[in-house]
Order: sequence, then C-alpha cells, then structure tokens
Amino acid sequence: PVVVTPPASCFLSLTHFPLPRSPNKHPGEPKFYQPHLHLHIEKNLQVLTYLPIMVAIHINRIGLAEEVTQYFQELKLGKKHAYVLYKISDDNRFIVVEKRVEKDAQKTPVAQYEEFVNSLPSDQCRYAIYDFTYDLPNGEGTRNKIIFFAWAPDTAKVKSKMIYASSKEALRRALTGVPTEIQGTEFSEINFDAVLEKCGAKQSNIS
Repeated sequence: PVVVTPPASCFLSLTHFPLPRSPNKHPGEPKFYQPHLHLHIEKNLQVLTYLPIMVAIHINRIGLAEEVTQYFQELKLGKKHAYVLYKISDDNRFIVVEKRVEKDAQKTPVAQYEEFVNSLPSDQCRYAIYDFTYDLPNGEGTRNKIIFFAWAPDTAKVKSKMIYASSKEALRRALTGVPTEIQGTEFSEINFDAVLEKCGAKQSNIS
C-alpha cells in the first residue's frame, strides 16, 4: 500500500473507514481486484486524513486596540476627524489605528477626500471610516454621512485579503451606527463621484 504523508502545515485527524465485503467466496478476506494479488487486510482501516490550516483559525484571535473606538467616537460625535485609517498589526493580533486626520477648513470636501484616497496603499489592505460631505438631490442641502471603507486592492497578497475579509465584521460591530459600507479593489471604485453615486447624491456645489 502507498502511504501518503500530509504536509507539515496541516492538521491530522484519525478516521476509521469500514471496508466493503468482498464479492468472492471469502467475505472475511477482502481483496484488491488485481489478478494474483491476495492481501489480508483488517476489517477496518485507519486512514490519516488532513485539513488545510484555515486562515480563520488565526482570525479569531485578532482583537481591537483601544484607540480604534476612541477615535471613531471623536469622528462620529465630535466631528473632529475627517477620517480614520485602520490596519491589522504586523503580528496579526490587533486592528490598530494607522492614521487619523482632522478636518481642514481650508480644504474643499473634494480635496479632503482626495487626500484620504491618496493615503490608501496601492498594494495593501486597509479599513477606514470617513465623514463624507455631499449635496442632497434637488438642492435639498448639504449633508454628512459616515462611511466604512473596506479597501482590498487586487495587487494585495491573497493571505492579507483573506485576513482582512474575515476580520471585518469584528470591526464593523465595534463601529456602531455606520450603515454605509463601500468595498474597493481599485481606485476607480472609490473616487469621489463613485461614492456620491452610492450615497444617492449629486456633485457637491461646494467642491
């Protein structure tokens, strides 16, 4: 018999598989169906099976740094920050604040937003919350909407995209009261006009 050794990076589990009864006159001695090959086998084989290590096993251990919700509350209630950028720490243990930027009265909403987009790495995943300023349709006034961004560019590593995707809900639950989510895999999906369209708004006349 051929013994298959699973990769070292995989978990092993022991599974019992009963052998089917032989169709010949010796039901107690199942045979492989090659001519002239007669092997006595136990009635039950112990077969080693393995499962790949799932990234989700490590995801369950990722926590939230204290400042994650602290700066979110400052953005949500205090209207102090324009956006907060989050990342998963290098050891994959915590979601942390990478950058926070206060609102700049000297910048137009479009300029402030473009600064945010430029802060996103082209080959790495990130989360973000943004206090987005836009006009309501039919001249009904200017509004702000807090938006959650899940940035996972196509050029990011597959493992990183899996970790960020699996960790997102833990962060979303902590950032309460943010119903709007935008997922982006390329910059054209998160430009100012694209976000306006997803908000059901029009181009801001204060840009």
